[in-house]
Amino acid sequence: MRITLVLRPDAGARPGGDIVQAEAIATYLAELGHQVSRDLDLAPCPACDLAFLFNLTRPEQTWLQAQALIRHRIPYALVPVYWDLEQAVPRPPPEDFRGWLRGVLPPALLERRRLVRHALDAAAAVGTGRALRLAGAGSSQSLCRQVLAAARWVLPNSEAEQSHLAERFALRPDQRWRVVRSGVWLDELDQVPRPETRRAAVFCAGALGPRKNQRALVRAARRLAVPVFLAGAPGIGCERYVRDLHSEAPANLHVLGHLPRSEVLSRMAATAVYVQPSFIETPGLALLEAAVLGCAVIAADCAPVREYLGGCARLIDPTDPDALAAAIGASLAGGVPPGQIEAMRQSCDWRAALEPLRHLLTEV
Repeated sequence: MRITLVLRPDAGARPGGDIVQAEAIATYLAELGHQVSRDLDLAPCPACDLAFLFNLTRPEQTWLQAQALIRHRIPYALVPVYWDLEQAVPRPPPEDFRGWLRGVLPPALLERRRLVRHALDAAAAVGTGRALRLAGAGSSQSLCRQVLAAARWVLPNSEAEQSHLAERFALRPDQRWRVVRSGVWLDELDQVPRPETRRAAVFCAGALGPRKNQRALVRAARRLAVPVFLAGAPGIGCERYVRDLHSEAPANLHVLGHLPRSEVLSRMAATAVYVQPSFIETPGLALLEAAVLGCAVIAADCAPVREYLGGCARLIDPTDPDALAAAIGASLAGGVPPGQIEAMRQSCDWRAALEPLRHLLTEV
């Protein structure tokens, strides 16, 4: 079967969890013998039997991709990788006049402005007709509902995400909806060197910004006597946030910037505690990798993380640096829960997680 994975246009510059998941699906489908290609802009639309779309977090992009596929009568599977960030992430205080203005203007007006701006930016690539339809779509919620409704399959990463999508968009999951879990490549992680002893330190990796909530770790670090290492590039529009992280950092906290994947995995394997204080993760592939590599894992208490890690992580209130510092201290003293590594290896193997796709493809 000819299968095209349609990725974000900025996938090369800003790879994230959705791109990691897309590449895992590409590898798995190729192993099954399918002809797999990747596309960024669907111009021209490729000749294929099925497409995969990823990420409803930027619904304007995904809607335009879906419209191109519908126009060419290509069915698509949607991997939403979605959570309502407006609901999950506290709004930061305004940093300037523009931020203050966004706080006082009606949300519907801001939404309309954003859709029109995106439509104008996309007009050259997608054509005036589709750009006008995007500008008149009304809201991001409307775009998401259209993409979900037209999908051949909807493949959330967890039962929690499926429930959240159904509630957020007033939908009732039917036979088109199948939970396909995220995972890790065990053979890749097995190649990561393990030192004889782990360093009594804390490691955190991810795009730097309000959603990932590294500020909580910076403030918790003031209460710790061990080094804390923070890796990641600034998220889009988060330069001010990163400057504040640097200015607030105590002497034992080290901001490393972007690191190659190999170094991230090596640091996980060599460090006692891995922390992901994000307000929401769905579930956060780095958390799964750190748990398999034997870190004591600490994460914010949210539904997808509970579903994936269960008793294999200490879950904390992401707004409470004292609770985070206490959890780090307990993890340094107590190590990983008994059976963590084997439990995570059994539940988070990519090939086992993606097995439902084998059966779905027989229905095309």
